[in-house]
Amino acid sequence: MPFILGIASGVIVAVLIHRMLLASRKAAAEEEVAPRLVSLELARAKRIGYGLALALFSPGPGDREDLYRWLAGRGHSLKLRDYDIILHWPGRELLILLPGADVNSRGPLRERIEGLLLEGGWEHISFGIVLFPEDSDELEALLQLARNRQAVRRG
Repeated sequence: MPFILGIASGVIVAVLIHRMLLASRKAAAEEEVAPRLVSLELARAKRIGYGLALALFSPGPGDREDLYRWLAGRGHSLKLRDYDIILHWPGRELLILLPGADVNSRGPLRERIEGLLLEGGWEHISFGIVLFPEDSDELEALLQLARNRQAVRRG
């Protein structure tokens, strides 16, 4: 009987490791395409002339996948729409793209996200919100500004 339990527990561990590897491969694949996807969305926003909010999250090393699943599951509370996008961003960050945002939506969006993070026990997660084209029309400048706003929020 202990032999069978040992085999069963070994199978369970193998399945869990396999699931973790699949999740990490999905995140790695998404990290590769995320910058291109965001660049395309910025180009479309420039061409059509609409605003876009980027919410950049910096969870701890062990929190990224849990926060991703939590944010995706809480989409209705964030008022995420079918065309809002949650992405794994290179460097252990998460990025939410919210097309159609304008300067009036920054404050309410920040307050809503802060409240949900506190409610979910994620108060240690920092995030920054930037707007295109109000804050910048270049991706790298938007990301740097979002990271600077994270540092201000932490400090």
